[in-house]
Amino acid sequence: MRLWKFTPVLLAAGCVLAAGPAWAQDPYAEYNRQRAYRHYLNSPSPYKTYSSFTPGRAWGYDTPFESGWFSRTPGYYHERMTPFGRSVYEIPPREQGYLVPHPQLLYPPHILPPPPPPTADPYGYSLRTPYPR
Repeated sequence: MRLWKFTPVLLAAGCVLAAGPAWAQDPYAEYNRQRAYRHYLNSPSPYKTYSSFTPGRAWGYDTPFESGWFSRTPGYYHERMTPFGRSVYEIPPREQGYLVPHPQLLYPPHILPPPPPPTADPYGYSLRTPYPR
C-alpha cells in the first residue's frame, strides 16, 4: 500500500494522542472513548466522522503559604473523512488560574528567663524561718 493512504490515519491518531490523557474521567469512559476511536479508524465506510468532548473543570487549594485557583474550559474535537479529503475541527481547552502567596509572619525567638536556683526542699518551700530572731 502507499503511504498517502495511511497519512490521514496517522495524523488523526497523532491528534488524539496529543490531546493528552483523561485523568479526571472515569476509566470506563476512557475505555469507551478509545473504543469509539478505534471503530472510527477501522470503519470501511467512505464517509465517517468522530467527535470528542472534554468537560471543563475548576479546582483550587489553600495552604499556609499560598492559595491557588485554576479552571479549564471545555474542549471539542471533530474529525471527518470523506472520499474528497479529511477535515478536522478542534476547540482546544484553555487553562487559566492564579496563585496568591500568603504573607509569612516572622516572630522573634521566644527567650525564656533562666530557671530559679534549686532549693533544698524538693517541694519548693523555703527552709528559712519566716520571722527574724
